[in-house]
Amino acid sequence: MALSIDSDFWEDLLDFIENGKVIPVVGEGVVTFGEDDRNLYAALAMGLAEKLQVPANTLPEKPTLNDVVCRHLLNGGARNIIYSRLQRLLRDEAPTPGSALRDLASISAFNLFLSTTFDPLLENALNTERYGGKPLTQRLSFFPEAAAKDLPARKAALTRATVYHLLGEVSPSPEYVV
Repeated sequence: MALSIDSDFWEDLLDFIENGKVIPVVGEGVVTFGEDDRNLYAALAMGLAEKLQVPANTLPEKPTLNDVVCRHLLNGGARNIIYSRLQRLLRDEAPTPGSALRDLASISAFNLFLSTTFDPLLENALNTERYGGKPLTQRLSFFPEAAAKDLPARKAALTRATVYHLLGEVSPSPEYVV
């Protein structure tokens, strides 16, 4: 049975957004890049498989990062190089945010974004859409071995767009969840 969403739902949602009661949570399914809105994480999986020399015939037809990492580790590969290779892929490819992230970034009522991804594309979209490309978006991330980083102020008092990476952000060392 299909879920029916009436106009009241949308009006309620818009009211909650307008009143600052909605915090968008961004996952890898919405992170696309380029003019053709390709899924970033599918592209990263393919690129990482190549960099780690994981044979394509050992992977599913459409591998995920998890598929690639598991195969790499099962083949005796080193854990730490996974992180540096992903960081290098993102740095070298410098993907531009896709339309979904740009559209989300353009909603000025949102000042706090939670991300379950490690990439910088949401931050880049916010910088582009709100700050003319200047790096003014505040970026925070969780890492269990670091000093606790919380929001610098209550959500309502944030003065600029803030992205909080719940599972860490890309770096050459294992400080994020792949």
